[in-house]
Amino acid sequence: MSDGTAMRIAAGPMIVVAAEQHEPRPLLRDEAAPLMLSEAVRRALGMRLARWLVRNASERQIPGIWGWTLCRKRYADDAAERAFAAGARAVVQLGAGLDTLAHRVGSLASAKVYEVDLPGVVALKRTALIRAFGAVPEHIVFVPLDVAEDSLGGELVEADWAPQTKTLFLWEGGTQYLSRDAVERTLDFLGCARAGSLVALTYVRGDFLSGRESYGAGGFHRKNVRQKQLWKTGFEPEEIAGALARRGWRIVEDVGSQELAARYVAPSGRKLPLTGLERWALAEKTSLPGL
Repeated sequence: MSDGTAMRIAAGPMIVVAAEQHEPRPLLRDEAAPLMLSEAVRRALGMRLARWLVRNASERQIPGIWGWTLCRKRYADDAAERAFAAGARAVVQLGAGLDTLAHRVGSLASAKVYEVDLPGVVALKRTALIRAFGAVPEHIVFVPLDVAEDSLGGELVEADWAPQTKTLFLWEGGTQYLSRDAVERTLDFLGCARAGSLVALTYVRGDFLSGRESYGAGGFHRKNVRQKQLWKTGFEPEEIAGALARRGWRIVEDVGSQELAARYVAPSGRKLPLTGLERWALAEKTSLPGL
């Protein structure tokens, strides 16, 4: 994937979150998200018509993607809170992009957050943080690499991450962009995590990647799966559970649109559809791989 494509992908969720801040009762409160975007984009999102146009364009591609993106972020926040309540003291955020988890979740202020992404995306994020806050916050550690090509474990250790540290590994919106081999290699590394660590990762449904189910996004599939091959890898729930179990992880929960709609949307009273083509898996490290 080119840096330009990666930067556009990184900006997309932040546009959704920034636009949400204009809602009377936002599903996700995030004052830092708009600061990751250019002043021109922030000004545009201040206009109701611009927000409607952006949301409408997103929903035409994947119906329910707007609401899912917001709920996906809420779930990441809850996973971080859960991990730190259980004793985790570090976060490794794979494909961090422009995400502002380190600012949204208060308990992370006392922890190291290792943000892993392509060098060009890391440079963009560094510039945004300096523009917004004057400096990169001390608890954020950038790890610029390509997980498809580079040694994740080696680069993390070079960045002073300690394998014996109980860690939350957060992999949001990234597995579909990698080959199956690259995903498996990354999961191999996660197999070395300390017992009690947590991993929370999203995955696109295998039936969408194969074309068996469209989830209303047939045009997106034709363009980004069949033609551009931008999305490469998908799983079914039993597959991701098995892949994690072989590396010593026990599934805590596997949730999709119905669960997150009940958890986050229903209490708000809003009508916000969620796509079913992506899910979250949360797992706890219980043993060495294969045991």
